[in-house]
Amino acid sequence: MIIKKKQSLVPETVPLVKQFVSDDPTTYLTDENQMKGMLIATLEGQPRAVDQEVLAEVDEQQDIS
Repeated sequence: MIIKKKQSLVPETVPLVKQFVSDDPTTYLTDENQMKGMLIATLEGQPRAVDQEVLAEVDEQQDIS
C-alpha cells in the first residue's frame, strides 16, 4: 500500500529576511529588500501598543453614552 503525502493548500512561505551568506549580496543588510524584510519582521514581532491617552479618551466617551 502506497500512502501519498497530502499537499498543502498554502504554498510554502518565503522568509522576509534571508540568512546571511557572505558570497550572496542579496543577504547583506545594505540590500534594499533585506532592509525592508528586517523592518517588517521587527514590526510584526512587537505587540501592538495603544497610547494611554487614547484609551482614556475612549473610556470617557463610553461613560458619556
